[in-house]
Amino acid sequence: MGICKSRKNEIFHFCTQGSVQPLNAAIDAYTNALYWRSIPLEYVAGERLETGDLDGLSLLIMPSAYYLTDAEAETLDRWVRAGGVLLTEAHLAGYSATSGRHSRILPGAGLASSWGIRETESTSSHHLPCDEQQAVTGALPDDVRKALAASGAAGGRFYPIRLANGEIVWGAHRYAELAGDHLTPEGSFTGDTPCLASIAVGKGRVYYCGTSFGTAAERSDAGLQAMLEKSLTAANIAPVCRLTAELPGTVHLDLLAGDSGSRFAVLINRANREQTITLEGQGRWQGLYTGLSWKMDGRTTVSVPAGCAEFFILEI
Repeated sequence: MGICKSRKNEIFHFCTQGSVQPLNAAIDAYTNALYWRSIPLEYVAGERLETGDLDGLSLLIMPSAYYLTDAEAETLDRWVRAGGVLLTEAHLAGYSATSGRHSRILPGAGLASSWGIRETESTSSHHLPCDEQQAVTGALPDDVRKALAASGAAGGRFYPIRLANGEIVWGAHRYAELAGDHLTPEGSFTGDTPCLASIAVGKGRVYYCGTSFGTAAERSDAGLQAMLEKSLTAANIAPVCRLTAELPGTVHLDLLAGDSGSRFAVLINRANREQTITLEGQGRWQGLYTGLSWKMDGRTTVSVPAGCAEFFILEI
């Protein structure tokens, strides 16, 4: 899977905002979320989109991808229709580098028409009247209720979104309502109009977030994690060795190839207590520093010490 990291988009953000820090922080938020899910990833440069070089990718994440050329948009369209899964944030292709113009229809570059999804209402999160929205009334967590009470009638940098399963997560910076004949609503701020939605496009699927979950991760990454889970499932992407941890988001595993068929593994447990993990593998895993020794035969559950960073030799 890949995360789009375009130098041209970075320059555009710097010119309009005076900084690339918010964009880079959003990219880092997705990177860190995937790292602690043990999902291998690569960064996809704008040049790869321009030339259509997305072979081997089944999932692509595009944080704050406002600046796109027509060729990049055409690549995205072809790739999704061929079976790719796209997770994108609001205002995709809002500025066409080909024409040098902002688009009145979002997503831009003809993607709204091609995919059957369109932003109908867009505004800054600071303009949202949070206390008047029905979606966030009723049973709310205490921290959400306190945040809304403190915000007053006007919105702020962060705002709550209720997912389709009822969970409350936080969006940030941008807000866009979405419309389309065949959308699957994934979350809403107003209670009746989605700002998170997905739609089948050809053999693939687009997960469109009318917000910036990368920016919202500064407060809470729950929304980012929820949409990642959906898109990873749709793309059939699993963690290395199908690892699951007792404490999700605290264990990272890398497999490294070596000579003569030997293999190595690096495992990190950042939790402050011992926990169990379950993973798939074969042979004997021998740790060089802690002395851990695991006999693997298919799916196996093992214990990992607190604060562990270990290098394993895998004897297959």
